[in-house]
Amino acid sequence: PLFAEDESLDYDDDDFFLDDEDAAAIARATSSDVDSVAAITARDRSGSSSRLFSLGYDLILDTYAGSSGFDEVTDWDYYTQDEDGNRIESVEPNPFDSSQPRRTRTSSGSVVRIFRGELGGKLGNTLRARGLDKRVLVKEFSGKIAKDLASSELDCVGKLQSEVVADADDGAAAGDWAMSASKRWLAGKMGGSTTADDAVIVKFLSILGVGKSNSKDHSPFVGILGRLDLSDFEDDMGITPQEWYSALKVAPPKEGAIWVVYEYVGLTTLNAYARPPLVRFQNLPPQKNFFGAVVAPPPLPQWRERAKYVIKGIMFQCLEAVAFLHENGIAHRSIGRNSIILSSVAQDKMEASSPYALVPSRLVVKL
Repeated sequence: PLFAEDESLDYDDDDFFLDDEDAAAIARATSSDVDSVAAITARDRSGSSSRLFSLGYDLILDTYAGSSGFDEVTDWDYYTQDEDGNRIESVEPNPFDSSQPRRTRTSSGSVVRIFRGELGGKLGNTLRARGLDKRVLVKEFSGKIAKDLASSELDCVGKLQSEVVADADDGAAAGDWAMSASKRWLAGKMGGSTTADDAVIVKFLSILGVGKSNSKDHSPFVGILGRLDLSDFEDDMGITPQEWYSALKVAPPKEGAIWVVYEYVGLTTLNAYARPPLVRFQNLPPQKNFFGAVVAPPPLPQWRERAKYVIKGIMFQCLEAVAFLHENGIAHRSIGRNSIILSSVAQDKMEASSPYALVPSRLVVKL
């Protein structure tokens, strides 16, 4: 976002600070003139679309959580034609003829991989000192369809975040947050300070509701903090793909993929809660007493109490979330049980999907 493709910095230049082209590029990247501020602010006042985190310096990946792919599904209709090629009537295909399928499914080659990570360095220490969650979710979007989805998420969520932060902070409304975010990657590369943007991220997470004890203080969408830059990993000749696999037990990053960093809300969706309570009850880990003996879990709450949690908690917050999107000119277009995240104000985000969850104020529904 800072430089054009033919405008990259020459880090191998011995006379780096005397090089006119490098100096000009740095000047343009760090410029705070009115035009630059207006261009960045127009896209996203929160700075998420222009912020780049460095792998290792800003963020570390802990574990691989899973993946999802994109398939193209085609339903086929068969019909007879007259001599002119016009359709006459539909016919039923032969179920034993493989050349006349009713439905075909083709893999698009696009994949979204999900990782759990943590913000590190001074930013991670600051978040921990303030009692805020430094965990993050990181997604790798590879393939055309997935990369288009990533761009759409950055644009739409950036718009939502712009409205939220502009109302909550004068500096964000003036474009200060966006400018600070755009300089983070360069400051880290040149050994500069990211303190200003660290403070912005702390404010931003607080506005999103991280660390708040009431669900009403949380945003109804999953916030985006920025993108992840893997250039240091890709350029380091001493790191092999086997090391990535040894650490995370998955294949190394795909070339040209887009990596997006999200606030941590867990990975429990409405689909998990929709399973029968007895099934979720049976899947609970065994509880033990002080002496290591297994203790029988308490009985399930009454149906009336669980129904109240569904109506006043899940359904109400789902409608509020959809209304918030519509009020800001965004249509979800793919709402389903797997696109509604049930999170919690607690550190344990799976609390919200427990069969014992009964308090709507501890539930956080996000789209």
